[in-house]
Amino acid sequence: GFTRVFSFAFALVGGAAIKAAANFDQLNAQLSAVTGGKGVEQLTKQAKTLGRETVFTATQVAGLQLELAKLGFSAGEVAESVEAATNISAVFGGDLVKTGTTIAEVVRQFSNENLSSARVADVMAVAFQNSALSTENFGQAMKNVGGIANITNTGFEETVALLGVL
Repeated sequence: GFTRVFSFAFALVGGAAIKAAANFDQLNAQLSAVTGGKGVEQLTKQAKTLGRETVFTATQVAGLQLELAKLGFSAGEVAESVEAATNISAVFGGDLVKTGTTIAEVVRQFSNENLSSARVADVMAVAFQNSALSTENFGQAMKNVGGIANITNTGFEETVALLGVL
């Protein structure tokens, strides 16, 4: 009986590992297709590293990388945004893909300020710590006011401070 239970448990774990590896490989294949293969090796390495060193799996990281690549970001921009998103999501919670795409969208919205993903994540961290903002409501708010703030020359940090007051 013990051998059967042990064998069954081992088979379940093995099956889950095979499925996770297949999902990761599929995401990498899609990422390669979207980027034309440019920088995929670097991104695969990053996904595996973050999968080992953070609370997120390599598959979750690869999913975010794919979404950012679909938005037209280069491999370097994707890598920078993923790093920032994993840091914010690990500390403040929230969906990794939503956090990552929010960071990337803010960088694009405030393109006249030459913001880096790391800077956006730092400002988000301070805002989340000192106000009622969270990853969810920050992303929604920036979709509504980010473009207008950029057009009216209201800086990113000032915009976030105003959102924090609301």
